[in-house]
Amino acid sequence: MDQVLSFNLTHTGHLALVAVAEGCVGVDAEIIRLDVDWEGISRQFFAHAEFRQIASLSPQLRVPAFFSCWTRKEAYLKAIGLGLHAPLDKFQVTVRSDEAPRLVCVEGSSEESRQWSFHDLSEPGVAAALAVKSPKIKTRRFSFSMPPS
Repeated sequence: MDQVLSFNLTHTGHLALVAVAEGCVGVDAEIIRLDVDWEGISRQFFAHAEFRQIASLSPQLRVPAFFSCWTRKEAYLKAIGLGLHAPLDKFQVTVRSDEAPRLVCVEGSSEESRQWSFHDLSEPGVAAALAVKSPKIKTRRFSFSMPPS
């Protein structure tokens, strides 16, 4: 059976991302805001292990880790078609911005995490992640300049 071509998109600030893939795909980007309540949000909504990992980091690494975790989680949820309607604590992703993004585990499924590939699309000041239900990801980046008005 042929795979269905899927797409997903996100935007934040000056950045817009469009992901196209055969099968399930999700992408998310967020401007890294230093005033975010990373502790309250991650304690309430993330898997306990993710919260502990973020809290164990040095203070200057906690906010970037929070946003890395958030965008990885949201990219996965968008790919499976649930968005933020699904509980964020029922699956775990890697959290550190300097750590390869991946789905660590999904509650109730020992196989799910092996079926997904993640890619970090972050740039200075922006956390961004791509999730694809595929063993491999091939990415291409195109930059466009808006013509002067």
